[in-house]
Amino acid sequence: MSSHTRILGPRAPRPAAAHSTVGSPGVGFEIAGGDPDELQGLAGVLLSAGEAFHSHGHIVQSALDRARSSWHSEAGEDYAELLERVAAQFTQAAETAGYASGAFSRWGAELRRCRREGLLAVSEAEHWLAQISKQSRLLAAAESDIDELAGPPAGRIDEAAHALRHAHARARAAREALAHAREHLEIWQARGRRAWEDAEAAAERATGVLGPLLADQRSPAPRAPGAPGP
Repeated sequence: MSSHTRILGPRAPRPAAAHSTVGSPGVGFEIAGGDPDELQGLAGVLLSAGEAFHSHGHIVQSALDRARSSWHSEAGEDYAELLERVAAQFTQAAETAGYASGAFSRWGAELRRCRREGLLAVSEAEHWLAQISKQSRLLAAAESDIDELAGPPAGRIDEAAHALRHAHARARAAREALAHAREHLEIWQARGRRAWEDAEAAAERATGVLGPLLADQRSPAPRAPGAPGP
């Protein structure tokens, strides 16, 4: 199972060889899903949350430092320990939010690039698919003319020979254009698949940052003053 399944949901199915969610069915690759703007917005929210956590931790720690000389007895020491742990957890939460914000920001930027690359690849692949279709028709028409002219010439021999040469030239040009179009179609299909895979890799990298951070947050909550330890 992918490492980002638990956090980001199930992985999108691998595209079939002749399927595309955008564009013609013959393109053969998926366009990365997701909304880069939403990811960037989430990154901004996390950044603001991190700043707020840091501020709260600083407030708690400052109040504790000012009041420490006024606290005496075991209960006072317990409360001081509790507040130190609260301030430390605010600091840890601020760091976690900051790292997560960076991860989502990088993921959003990479997803934006991947979607742009994928859509461009679809457009180009569709163009070359159309060229393949066009040149295939031209080649079939030229080959049909060659078959007709290859028999006994009707009318003057010179005219038939000229028409035959012209048909052969058209067939040769169509074959060359067809090979060119197929080569470029493969190039753009490869670029589209690579963009899709890059988006998947970006999600994996984001999870690689977020997973350990979420695991760190599962540490036991601070005990109340006077409560028995674990």
